[in-house]
Amino acid sequence: MVEYGIPGLSYVETRGAAVAMITGGGPYTVTVTGTQANDAALLQVTQMVNGVSEQSTVYTSIAISGTTVATLTIAGPSAVPSPLQVTYAPDWPIQTMPGATLTGDAANDVAAPTGILSLDLRTRTVTVAARDEADGSGLASILYSLETPPVNYQVYTGPFVLPPGAGSVSAVATDRAGNSGPVGQAHLRWFPIIKRH
Repeated sequence: MVEYGIPGLSYVETRGAAVAMITGGGPYTVTVTGTQANDAALLQVTQMVNGVSEQSTVYTSIAISGTTVATLTIAGPSAVPSPLQVTYAPDWPIQTMPGATLTGDAANDVAAPTGILSLDLRTRTVTVAARDEADGSGLASILYSLETPPVNYQVYTGPFVLPPGAGSVSAVATDRAGNSGPVGQAHLRWFPIIKRH
């Protein structure tokens, strides 16, 4: 939910997103509060001129719960927003997120990275490769999960061997603009051994 009280603010909720539009001026302080549990959010501040993005600042992977409060200051036209101050619970320390500031083509990046996940069945080694489009914002992270369906993710830092008992792996890649998409998945197939007497 976006805090009201800013002159010229219009606010629209769409599937999976809330958009607040401020026509100009500033500085303004914007507060976002969490309304649901066990989710993650992306907060993006885009400065537009004649309908074209000039600059975009992206804050990614903000954990959301009913107690999450995130605050930033928008100084005005052409100014980079302040770092995001996030409190996840009343008794937790405040965390500061600088955000990734994008300009030019990167500020208009709406395409998710692409890539490939491969699994060597002989060695059980998983390798993931991903890249962003040439004029995109650049690759930010690759995450993988050993669950089906995937719920919990870990940061991919290089090839790894599937641990015993793991039968599947999937991966997603995210760019600096916050666009995220699946890279691939693989499953081990288990075949029963039937002994004949």
